[in-house]
Amino acid sequence: TSKRKTDKRTICTKTAIKEILLEMLKETPFSKISVKELCERIDINRTTFYIHYGNTLDVLIEIIDEFLLAEADEKYSKCNVDISANGADNSNHHCPYKLCCKIHTDRKYGVVFFNDDLKNIIIDRITVLNKEGYLRALMTQYNINKSDSESIFFFLINGCLAVNKMVFNRGSGDWEHTSEVIGSFVRGGLNHFLR
Repeated sequence: TSKRKTDKRTICTKTAIKEILLEMLKETPFSKISVKELCERIDINRTTFYIHYGNTLDVLIEIIDEFLLAEADEKYSKCNVDISANGADNSNHHCPYKLCCKIHTDRKYGVVFFNDDLKNIIIDRITVLNKEGYLRALMTQYNINKSDSESIFFFLINGCLAVNKMVFNRGSGDWEHTSEVIGSFVRGGLNHFLR
């Protein structure tokens, strides 16, 4: 029982810290957010913060990783920038994590994923969590060498983030159309390797 209470308290504290960081990112650059200010906003002491995290970057990385690794549910079913030949349904070939649709559905994460100051961190986390599987899929499905597969991977990640930021910022409701256009472009380019 004691362990269960501690776990529940830990989950609540960590969730509150992450929510406050997301709120603070709406008005303050990440580099200017201090542990002290974050703790004051959430009304906890720094000792409590340091029990859970080493610094604000640890909090940010946990937010990103949890978002990227969260199971996609039905509300993301229309987000398929499928890069597999003939549109075969293979989750290793889809746009990583259905990231685009997740961000458009859970808009509070826009302050992280469309923040120019955090772009390198975002790309690093996507790379750490997804690159090897994505490269393996490209090399197997399209017989593309590893170096070229890596170039395509980084082109897609950077491009998708840029297009998503544009659509997100203009508040357009036409994300599904944009997703279809980008998906057709990617499939067309990759199908070139099958010829």
